[in-house]
Amino acid sequence: MRSIFVLATITLSTLASCRKEHTENISIKETIEEKTDSIKTAENTEDIYKRPNYIIADLDGDKLQDSVIIITDPVNKKEGFRIVYANKTTDTIGMGREVVGQGFDDISWAGIFEKAPKGEKYVNNVDENGEFIDIEEIPEKDWITLPNDAIYIHMVESCGGGIIYLDKGEYKWIQQE
Repeated sequence: MRSIFVLATITLSTLASCRKEHTENISIKETIEEKTDSIKTAENTEDIYKRPNYIIADLDGDKLQDSVIIITDPVNKKEGFRIVYANKTTDTIGMGREVVGQGFDDISWAGIFEKAPKGEKYVNNVDENGEFIDIEEIPEKDWITLPNDAIYIHMVESCGGGIIYLDKGEYKWIQQE
């Protein structure tokens, strides 16, 4: 089944990972596109899954819809996000620059890419040594209620991913195993 995806056409003078104001018009086009990736399952058969190229969410809490688009840096071929806010400012995450202090700079591994809704509670379930923590053992005070919609990325058929959210103008990460 084909899905309709939104692609943003944006010309940026630099690919730095910071919020920039742009005075040129940003045109959003609807187009039909499908991104299909293959993975091998334990039975050595091929499973096909689809990851959307974009999500629509209110990341900054202004009650207006923002677009998060998966893009590939044309030079280093690493994937990341272009975030187009309703006020026409943009951010980029990934594409060869470390993602929210997590030690990776490419999100091509993320087979799951979804909106994490505002108000949902999440918790980092990995300790500082990288060990998995049982959810029942995590105190209530450590849970984070998302202040706005967020970006959920996860590796398909694996334990690994997280939530990128904006809190008081700063991107933060919640580890999800």
